[in-house]
Amino acid sequence: MGSALRARNGAILSFILLLLTACAPGPETVDTAAFTPANPSPTAIDLPARATVPPGPPPTADSPSATPTTMGTSVPPGLGEEVAVSLGMPVIMGHGIRVAAFSPDGETVAIGWTNGISLMRSDDQIDLWFRQMPDLVTAVATSGTHVVALLVTGDVWLFEASSGDGQAFKQAAISSSIWGDAAWSPDGRLAAIQNISGGGGSSSPILILDPNAGTIRELPNSGTNPGVPPELRWSPDSRMIAAVDPNGRAWVLDVITGEVAFPVQEAGGMGQVRISGWLPDSQIVVHNLPDGDSGLAILDVGTDELVMEVRDVPAGYMVAPPIILAQDSPLALVGSGYNGFSGEQIHPYVVWDLAAGQALEAPPVGGMGNIAVAFNGEKIHYLFPDGRLERWLVGASEGELLGRVPVYYPNLGGPLVWSSDSMRLALSTEPGSAITIWDVATGRLIAARYDGTQPVAIDDSLLAYRGLDEQLILWDLDRDVAAHVLPGPVAHFCCERIAFSRDGDLLAYAAGKSVHVVDLASGQIMAALDADAADERLTYIRWSPGGDALGAAGSNGTLFLWEKDGSSFQEIWRWEDVRPPSSSDFASPPLFSPSGDLVAFQQLLQPDASEYTVIVYDRSRHEVILAKKGNLQQWLSDENLLITSVDGYAYYIELDVHTGQEHLVGTRGTHADPGFAPEKIYAPDRVHAASSTFDGSGVHSIAITNWRTGQEVAAAYLGSSAWNVHFSPNGRWLAARNAEGQFIVWPVFYTGASDE
Repeated sequence: MGSALRARNGAILSFILLLLTACAPGPETVDTAAFTPANPSPTAIDLPARATVPPGPPPTADSPSATPTTMGTSVPPGLGEEVAVSLGMPVIMGHGIRVAAFSPDGETVAIGWTNGISLMRSDDQIDLWFRQMPDLVTAVATSGTHVVALLVTGDVWLFEASSGDGQAFKQAAISSSIWGDAAWSPDGRLAAIQNISGGGGSSSPILILDPNAGTIRELPNSGTNPGVPPELRWSPDSRMIAAVDPNGRAWVLDVITGEVAFPVQEAGGMGQVRISGWLPDSQIVVHNLPDGDSGLAILDVGTDELVMEVRDVPAGYMVAPPIILAQDSPLALVGSGYNGFSGEQIHPYVVWDLAAGQALEAPPVGGMGNIAVAFNGEKIHYLFPDGRLERWLVGASEGELLGRVPVYYPNLGGPLVWSSDSMRLALSTEPGSAITIWDVATGRLIAARYDGTQPVAIDDSLLAYRGLDEQLILWDLDRDVAAHVLPGPVAHFCCERIAFSRDGDLLAYAAGKSVHVVDLASGQIMAALDADAADERLTYIRWSPGGDALGAAGSNGTLFLWEKDGSSFQEIWRWEDVRPPSSSDFASPPLFSPSGDLVAFQQLLQPDASEYTVIVYDRSRHEVILAKKGNLQQWLSDENLLITSVDGYAYYIELDVHTGQEHLVGTRGTHADPGFAPEKIYAPDRVHAASSTFDGSGVHSIAITNWRTGQEVAAAYLGSSAWNVHFSPNGRWLAARNAEGQFIVWPVFYTGASDE
């Protein structure tokens, strides 16, 4: 799992760093103050098995939290207003481990998160410091006195381990990296960094960083080719470094000149071998023997001789990478696995004495799937992607769980829920299926719930979510108590099964074949609206803007509409056969017009896109006033709908719902993403839309366009594929979730617009 995390695609979120100082003759340097939280220490919070909650990114000069009066809370400008749109600095939510490395003594661990870099004590998991980063981390290493990190942009960062103070060497390596590696020399004086690009013919040289001199330089003739993951191993005297050549074979380079001191691939026809580490007296340990057998070999760099082959593997084990050598010790942790002759479950590491060429008579030690490991010959530290931190002693049959690092990966399959005031977000996160609530402006984790399966809706301080027993729990975030527990069954995640009214007084949720309407002041169910079908499951619960009507879609392809009459609700209309019988999808959601007087939905009678029909129902006249072929997009006003043509969704059409007249607005082929899904993610201003784009060279981004003109007005680089793109209810934020375990929110600025 650790290798999979390291191999995730990079190249996201291109930002301009503030250049404060220059370091000659090395590259430009950047002070970390611009990316350092005002309070870098973690915020304490009472969470099961999690000691701390990591800090989020600080407010910036472009952030609405820094200048709240410029953002307001109103919906952005309406149709026809000419405004300029721009995106501010992103706020990154979620806290997932990408890479990590222990100090040589295992007492501290440097962690590259999806939203920054931290140095943590191993025994108690206390952050010594945390630094927000503008991009993802590809590699990290600590010498005990310094921490070095490589970002996907190619920037190299250097930090003081004692304080977290640091500087950046901008674009020191090739950008758009996929993999990276970083390693400190045994004497702690130099760091080696290398990465590879995602494509093209460029090679990435090894960079040598001298923290005392504040310089970084290329090691001549040390480049690799794209697709060859770097592996850096220093010699005990810090004068040579083992790496991988452009063909993926091992070699040893002189750190000063870059000359090849030992081409391992030529030693006895060893072929594609990897150097696992160094023993004293200039001996290297390699794995994969010349005849292809799985084993270890020890080579003497000075004499070019094969010192030893390790083939006498204990029964039930096999030698396999990874192989971790203890510094100043002949002991090594050697990966092992099922060899086909033993049916027992065996542990991944066996301790070997390489001087004797045999495994110790000691129990194997765990650690399968770790993302970082440290071994000093007596004890082993492991860090796992889910945050578990373990310590094992050589000779012990079990390890000790030291604690858990707070890890929160946004669940790619889970829902994203905005609060009605657009200030909070609720996400389903892993591990542990936690429901996490985040402050949008700062990216800080407000709360986490472990007694439910998913967030469903959030209204200011009230979170509604499905409990473990399918009940509906209403949790007061400000008081941190359960306000109400309501009967279910609330179905699992799908299709907006719960909705607060706009004034926040009522709550409607789907419980099987009924919609329950709850008075939030008392917590009592004031109405149970039955769908009159034993196998009907209701979803897409929608309130009218005035809160006087309620719509829902059914699993059998029926649309329902109820109106509020005093303290009760009456069904005024239902429309059956919204979708073909062969379809397993729910009926399309009802869309209320801005005034709430009209309701639009989409009917599909046959499994053919050409059979899409837009239906409009007039509540005051109690009749359908329009049926028109097309694909429903959004309301533009009480008189006009935006639809797309049914022939491949190629044309935008403005439809007058009272006369049925169509006005061709433009073609979707002029947009930045002509191959995107039939519907775009429309902003509340009814002018702009957002969608994920991919330029074919590995760059993913979120583009905001004016859907009328097709002009792209703003864009943000995402790096990897987007799973969710959403505007906040007030249109002042744009959110996206990517495959790297990040959830990113950008403030949206409308220059020239006046708030209501």
